[in-house]
Amino acid sequence: MADDDRLDTRTDGQTELRIHGVSGTRPETVLDHPILERVAGDQKAGFYRRSYPGGRSADLDAPRRLEAYSWGHLTSGPAARAGWLMLLPFMLTNLAHWMLPAVRADAGRLRAASGRASTVLLRLFGLTLTLTLVLTTAHITMDLAGWQCASNWRCGTSSALTTPFANGLLAQPGMRTVAFALIPLAVVPAIGLLGRKPLRRGTPEPDAPIVTEGERPMTRPRFWRGNPGMPALRSAHVTAATALLAAIVTWPSTILAASGPARAFGITLCVLALAVLASSIGFVAAEGITGRAGHVPRVLRTARYLAAATLICGAFFTMWDHGTWDDASQLPGLRAAILVTFGLAVVLLIALTVAVLAQRPWAFGTDGFRPAVLGLGAPVAAALAFLVAGGFSAGLAYRVADLLGHPVLSDVTAENERAGIEQIINDDSLPFATRQAAWATDVPLVLPPTFAWAGVAAVVLLAATLVALGAVALSVLRRIGPLTRRIANEYASASDQDANRSDQPDPASAEVRRVAFSTALASGTEGLGRVLGGVAFTAGALLVTGLGVYAAGTANWELIETPPLSTVAALGTWLMGAFAIGLVGLAWRAARHPGMRRNVSILWDVGSFWPRTAHPLAPPSYGERAVPDLVKRVQELAATPGSEVVLSGHSQGSVLAAATVRQLPPDVAARIRLVTLGSPLRRLYARYFPAYLDRPAIASLAEAAEGHWRNLYRHTDPIGSWVLQPDPAFAQPAAPADSMVDRRLLDPPTLNDDIAGHNGYWDDANYAPHVEELVQRDR
Repeated sequence: MADDDRLDTRTDGQTELRIHGVSGTRPETVLDHPILERVAGDQKAGFYRRSYPGGRSADLDAPRRLEAYSWGHLTSGPAARAGWLMLLPFMLTNLAHWMLPAVRADAGRLRAASGRASTVLLRLFGLTLTLTLVLTTAHITMDLAGWQCASNWRCGTSSALTTPFANGLLAQPGMRTVAFALIPLAVVPAIGLLGRKPLRRGTPEPDAPIVTEGERPMTRPRFWRGNPGMPALRSAHVTAATALLAAIVTWPSTILAASGPARAFGITLCVLALAVLASSIGFVAAEGITGRAGHVPRVLRTARYLAAATLICGAFFTMWDHGTWDDASQLPGLRAAILVTFGLAVVLLIALTVAVLAQRPWAFGTDGFRPAVLGLGAPVAAALAFLVAGGFSAGLAYRVADLLGHPVLSDVTAENERAGIEQIINDDSLPFATRQAAWATDVPLVLPPTFAWAGVAAVVLLAATLVALGAVALSVLRRIGPLTRRIANEYASASDQDANRSDQPDPASAEVRRVAFSTALASGTEGLGRVLGGVAFTAGALLVTGLGVYAAGTANWELIETPPLSTVAALGTWLMGAFAIGLVGLAWRAARHPGMRRNVSILWDVGSFWPRTAHPLAPPSYGERAVPDLVKRVQELAATPGSEVVLSGHSQGSVLAAATVRQLPPDVAARIRLVTLGSPLRRLYARYFPAYLDRPAIASLAEAAEGHWRNLYRHTDPIGSWVLQPDPAFAQPAAPADSMVDRRLLDPPTLNDDIAGHNGYWDDANYAPHVEELVQRDR
């Protein structure tokens, strides 16, 4: 027997190419074979076939050879990729772009302009998140640790981090400011380096920034080739972060120490830094206006170099001996920068919501294709990004303040506490133990009141989430009763049609109720939009209320420092702190444990499917690599006359399969037999990304495959569902042309079997017959 018989390397004839879903399913599991060999691709994303060392490959004699495309390492490979978990807000911002509704074909000038404006607003909002990252790092290191704690002898000597700055040369305010600025300074190059190398192959090409109704953007060859303006957008973010840090470093010495010409020089540096920051904002807006086209690199490089030069000059200026520094309880300028950034983000969110509302997105689609959250997915995703970023920032700041001292919200409160403690320490008439206890008392550290208000918002949002989840759970429980009789009748009918079965189920039996519960629970996915909508509505109301509170006066800290709001804020800050620590801990565990990393990658598998567009720090798109890989491989397998490819995708793999078919030339697509298993195309993608995968787009997919498409789903599957034909149990059947696509699998096959849900489609006994029927069609 020839040694080459161990592996079928042919590309002619029939090939069944399987694509796994989320969580990086191993190709050995997909092909149900322990020994595989890679026949194309690389270790990150490769094509595998079964190998039989010392024997003859079963694929050589089978009517169809099996092949698996493994792309899981694109999202769960290197341990360093677990760090992307810390950048969840940026991923949500990028996701928001793809949730934008299409501009109506008959839209007037104002509505069309609002559609274009939404892309600009999203990119500007993404920039505020980048600046929030820098400001959070600066607040924790430069303000809490370097300025407030290190300047106090009791606090400064209580921590190894601040002890070197409690006395000596480094104790000078200017030296402390610059030394602690090194940590946020490290964030700036990280912004430039992170995600610098995309997963795709090839050269990016410009594409349209917004979709018009009726367009099929996923059929354009350049769709998966990346955004050529992304390096420029990343450069603009780096420039803005550098300029902001330059102003933060320079301003304290300018107003507290410098005088005369030195102060004028410091003010000039700050104005220059703010001018560069403003120009960066203009660059980001221009990227949104021009779409996926590049900018003038020389102008961006000049701005970046100018920002770096301003930062260096500002650092030397701050370290210069200006004489005596005036007292300041907080790092000057930082609280104002945090408040302005917070206000700008809220304004951008409101403007984005108005721009999306102008498109009337709730009017797109009907029945099962109606857009989720009334078509407001983009502002909802952006609001969630803002909440995650704000919660992480506030929670981390509170926990660091607890570590170094204890948090308060105003200079007045801090001064009163410090004065009281000092009075006790210096009172020789008091017992030594009392004075010693006062010495050991934590030093008050002032935090922005916005962080405490964020704590109140966290509690309210948690309550709103629980209420929304409770409503969905109640809806699920109400469906169990009606479902039991329908399920009992269905299994009884199956028993009548199959002589080998003897199911005569009782609707009240535990077996029937078990299936009814799983079916009702799976249908709860349809209520996800209501949960997100409820949370987003509550968040919007809180943000608008917060702006109103700040507009009403500057002493809003008095409200938050007295019960009952102080109690709610304390609970909320602990919740946010637990969230921040939990996120860091999860990223740490994911970096150290491959199994945990695969679980974390499930979130990334959904969020990083779409190309980077709105934010340069969003996770790199695996779609930019996987779809071109699949297109190339399918063309190779279908190159020989008479060859056919059964493209079988499970879960997220079905989305990759659909995207692949849309990129194929018509003559190649005609030789494709598409099989989607547990597909989220309709339930998730059509409802949350209607501009790209609405009903007409999915119907055109069936046309591209010339009707050679089977979508297999189960009622117990919370992810997959029908894609074109509503289930007769829930709605009226669609047109006969559509009804050829969807096929429901009975789960479990008998009431005594295990419920498979979203798993085990390739192992289902009905899978092979459906594929065979599809292959034999029209023959």
